[in-house]
Amino acid sequence: MNRLIYFPIPGRAEPIRIALSLSDLEWEDIQVDGNEYHKMKKSGELPWGLLPILQTSSGTLA
Repeated sequence: MNRLIYFPIPGRAEPIRIALSLSDLEWEDIQVDGNEYHKMKKSGELPWGLLPILQTSSGTLA
């Protein structure tokens, strides 16, 4: 399943949310707070150190 990860605000992820909602793809909207974002950034989970990211079976899009 695809996972869109972003803060709990519309921001830069909203167009992606809309596109995914209009598609036939299964996806999950993961909302993180500032603390979780810093943990993800520190662990190297964010390719460019920024959100949003879209995790797919093929890899992570940033």
